[in-house]
Amino acid sequence: MSMTFSVSHEKIEMRDGKALLIYRPVASAETFEVNMSNVNACEVLRTLGLEAGYCGTVDPRVLASACEFALAGLASAPELDGEYPAMVTNTPNGGTIIDCGRSGGYLKMRITGLLKLANIAIKCDAVVTWA
Repeated sequence: MSMTFSVSHEKIEMRDGKALLIYRPVASAETFEVNMSNVNACEVLRTLGLEAGYCGTVDPRVLASACEFALAGLASAPELDGEYPAMVTNTPNGGTIIDCGRSGGYLKMRITGLLKLANIAIKCDAVVTWA
């Protein structure tokens, strides 16, 4: 499973007499998405000080500030962004759990991508969503 972070516009639509908040992706030549596994996405969100849910939305200014703060922290303590080795666990009932791990510098790489996404969202007067 994976989570994709993207730039979206918020719009309130009425359906069956109920107001729904709808998110529509922004169509722009400079828009791109950041995709990562659920485990890694939740770790990145926790590193940013954001709620680590499987879906959400954030004001791009808040995200940009969190990214800049986290990148400064990782620059001063690079050991916090070290390699996480792959692991295979065999369960007692015969199942196998595989964690692919991640390479050193992964958090910095993904947070840098989210900072770029936040800056695009600011330019587009949009928000950053993930699911």
